Amino acid sequence: MIIGNRDTQSEIEQLAEKLKISYNAVGEIYDKTKFLTFTSWRTDIDVINAGLDIICLTSLNEGAPVSLIEAQAAGKPIVATKVGGVSDIVIEGETALLSDVDDKEQFFTNLLLLVEDEQLRKKMSEKGSKFVMERFSVQRLANDFRKLYYELLNQKSNGKSRK
Repeated sequence: MIIGNRDTQSEIEQLAEKLKISYNAVGEIYDKTKFLTFTSWRTDIDVINAGLDIICLTSLNEGAPVSLIEAQAAGKPIVATKVGGVSDIVIEGETALLSDVDDKEQFFTNLLLLVEDEQLRKKMSEKGSKFVMERFSVQRLANDFRKLYYELLNQKSNGKSRK
């Protein structure tokens, strides 16, 4: 599946045709005999992630990609480019295999490694789920806010202000 491919869809479709790779175009009735599916933008990413084995992010530029947090929460290993905040969202080598944005060979090597190594996929999946729960869960966020509020209250009651 290629999700969110608005900018390069036509180019990828042309390449698929040249390589004789059958595909389902956006808006077409799904045909499971076709190898590739273009979905465009989707809001039901939890459903999409449930049906995937590996999540790839090939971005040239990113902020802090929530899609990778969602992928790890769904227990999916990741292959991605080292751009923007990607390194802050994953644990390189443990929940994701990363490559420089201009190193296609390393990206392909990382992807092939995960495709061929079921144990590595399983290990990364488990670590990713655990990592997201520890770092990005609502409970952790609520606890961090509670600690901050108490710290600010204590500073105010002691006559100190936080700057």
